[in-house]
Amino acid sequence: MTPLTSDIAAGTHTIVAQTPRWIFKPVTVTLNRDQEQTLAITGERQIPVGFQGKGDRPALVAVQNDRTITVAPDDDLVLPAGSWKISWEGNATYNDGSVTVEIGGKPELIDALPFLAKGTLAFSQLDSQAMVYLDGAVLGLAGSAPFPIEVGHHEVTVLERGFQPFAAKIYVTKSEVSEVAVQRPASGGVWGVPALWTGAGLGLLGAALTTYGLHQYGDSVALSQTSSYQDYNRWKSTARTEYVGGLAAAGTGVVLVAIGWLLNASLDGDTVPDRLGSENGIHR
Repeated sequence: MTPLTSDIAAGTHTIVAQTPRWIFKPVTVTLNRDQEQTLAITGERQIPVGFQGKGDRPALVAVQNDRTITVAPDDDLVLPAGSWKISWEGNATYNDGSVTVEIGGKPELIDALPFLAKGTLAFSQLDSQAMVYLDGAVLGLAGSAPFPIEVGHHEVTVLERGFQPFAAKIYVTKSEVSEVAVQRPASGGVWGVPALWTGAGLGLLGAALTTYGLHQYGDSVALSQTSSYQDYNRWKSTARTEYVGGLAAAGTGVVLVAIGWLLNASLDGDTVPDRLGSENGIHR
């Protein structure tokens, strides 16, 4: 550890200093017996350089005049101050690219997003009325024609009234077509409107039958004054049956209206993108 005073044998020696984020040139020194010498070792500070992109970073080659530094994909990129040209060969995620960066006393950033490779995304079984979301944003499609898309992981969600939401995680590869087969079972909400109308019809029929039964029951009271006891009981029993049946039909109608309203509300909910990002499978 510096500062350092050390006794070493006479002769020629190579002194190398090391410390994080600095580069030192080796120093050669020749010492005679009983000679004392002071060395000043100078170096260059290494500035961290970030790489903004997606997926696996390619190997980088940094060139400054006659200096070349190669940085493996898994190694940190640190360079001395100055102007550097940084280039790379394309891989599964990036096209060939190069940028020039001016490195000063603070960390720098390489924007590699413009060099991201493209793949192609295509849909099958996609209705023209469907709403498509890509990575949470609405995607405008001209029919279901394939279109270019950045390589990497993406999330697709398809929503359409009358169908259950479809969601999938996809991985798009370079220069290839990734096809998503949209599979959407019919939503339970499609039964909402029939249930509403059936319930409304039963409710009206039940109300009418209940009213008629009450009217007949009122007539049976008057009938008891002019008819036989048997006719009176038969009339009264029929009126009671009509009244009870009307109530039952009206109650069933109310239940069906409620069910239809709930189903129709769930159908409306199918068009709300509240399930974006849910996994339905991975497509390549």
